[in-house]
Amino acid sequence: MPNFLSDKILFLSNFPHEINQFYRELKYWASGDPARLIKEKRIIEDNKIQSSFPNKEDSGYLLFSGLDSIEKKSVVKLIKISDGKEVIKWSPDWNLILKKSSQKKFSDYVTLESARAVHPILLDNGDIIFSAVTALVKMSPCSSEPIWLTDQIVHHSVEIDDEGNIWAPSVDDFTWDGLQKLKNSIRDDAIAKFSKDGKLIKKISIMKILYDNNLLALALGSNGYGLNPDPIHLNQISIAPSDTRHWQKGDLLISARHLSTVFLYRPNTNKITWYKTGPWLYQHSAKFVDDQKISIFSNNIVSIKKGVQGFLREEDINRVFLYDFDTNKVSEPYENLLKKDRPRTITQGRAEILNDGGLFLEDTEAGRYLRYSKDKLMWSKINYYDNNHVGNIAWGRYIYGADGERIIKIATSRCNSQELINVK
Repeated sequence: MPNFLSDKILFLSNFPHEINQFYRELKYWASGDPARLIKEKRIIEDNKIQSSFPNKEDSGYLLFSGLDSIEKKSVVKLIKISDGKEVIKWSPDWNLILKKSSQKKFSDYVTLESARAVHPILLDNGDIIFSAVTALVKMSPCSSEPIWLTDQIVHHSVEIDDEGNIWAPSVDDFTWDGLQKLKNSIRDDAIAKFSKDGKLIKKISIMKILYDNNLLALALGSNGYGLNPDPIHLNQISIAPSDTRHWQKGDLLISARHLSTVFLYRPNTNKITWYKTGPWLYQHSAKFVDDQKISIFSNNIVSIKKGVQGFLREEDINRVFLYDFDTNKVSEPYENLLKKDRPRTITQGRAEILNDGGLFLEDTEAGRYLRYSKDKLMWSKINYYDNNHVGNIAWGRYIYGADGERIIKIATSRCNSQELINVK
């Protein structure tokens, strides 16, 4: 097909999306409200979704990422849980970030009214690193301008290893031999590794990993509703912190949402050493817990029809699983707790088992964070935007008290001499 015809067909196929996008941006310009980052409260709130924040019993900090009702944009805040005070605030210059990064194929279309600082990492000196979807960004609390920005697709989780390297999901382009016929028709997710100064070190195709490990059938062995343009949907890369009987330090725990499968992958040998499909469904947030267990946040939803995902039954909720490698058994230690609060985020969502055996959970679509002890809900925080709306949140983290206090001292010292001080 001649190039000029292909370009016109591509333009026409994207036309409805462009019109819809224009309408949303027009609404944003008219009202000043970021329409794509707010939801009507009545849609997601019932008598089980209530806020009880702050909490004097919790000495930790919430690294909040989400829509700020005053600035009307996505920011990052370090909030002291015991009194609810914002201690540090990072306010990205989204105009500059979007100007320095480019829109890319197989990536969400990012605008000023939809930009988010996804899954920020809090560094020891008070800097943060986050995904802006079309870029990986590092910034300090002393300035709204990025320290550096890498113009690469970085989506979902952002994690850091002991050497300061950053690992995050990205996309590949079928540049390797084997599946060239799929180029431009489906998205091939990739593992991306960046240096501490934001340089791309390497990118590893997930399709190639599956291909090399004779597991390609997991991604391509079922037609479903036709060729799925996003068959894998990589959404978490966790780094093994130490050697155990079941993995080596530096092994990667990988979550592939659309396969309902988690993998243990060894980068230095290109081997998948273990994998398991289900009982989790369309999961997020696969994490190492101790020397023998991992946790998985299960959205517990399915594809109901093409382009539509949801719960099979009205009583279904999100679930948090523990998998024990020693016993090869799956358990749900927080099942009864979650039944009371009914987290039901269809997309996104996070869960982390804390040092005290409690649970930190993000119910993303409801705009709320929940913190449990072993036997009760300690607090929940909802990101209210106004009386009628709840603001977006974008993969926050729980920060232990001692870590938060140490970082606050360093950040305060650094920013006292700067023109823009976000430390309060």
